[in-house]
Amino acid sequence: QVEYRAVRDSFSTYRSYGCGHSLGGTIMHELACSLGDEPGYAFTRVDVFNAGGSPFGRSRTPLSTTELFSHRVVGDLVSYFFKPGGRTVLYSADPEHSIHLMGHFLPPNRKLDNVVAQIIGAQGLSGASWVALGQWWLTPAAFGGSIWPFLNMVFG
Repeated sequence: QVEYRAVRDSFSTYRSYGCGHSLGGTIMHELACSLGDEPGYAFTRVDVFNAGGSPFGRSRTPLSTTELFSHRVVGDLVSYFFKPGGRTVLYSADPEHSIHLMGHFLPPNRKLDNVVAQIIGAQGLSGASWVALGQWWLTPAAFGGSIWPFLNMVFG
């Protein structure tokens, strides 16, 4: 909390958003709830993905200032007992991904490739210039025209 408050004090005109997966989601949720609706420190929105929870944990009162969304995959045991102080969005398990991993929350392959292509185009970069910058692994060309295998390998 101390570090977060220091950053917010330095950038008080900005809105604050938070997200986290698994343990990171639990920590993000606790930070948002512990700050409650303190003016100047409350988050605008927090999204947590398959955040961990305990069967002995208490449920939280919904926050009035912070929009809180808990995204979880049905059947994920890590997040089964998580009790958010906000809305829960349930996702069906995708057999292509391990049930707890972030792959469930990423856009489909073809949409992701389009997003990457738009970013490369907007920056005026070609695949060759990304290679020159040492970012070869970010180019769709590195994976036969698709970045999806790389992200699937990392995020499950």
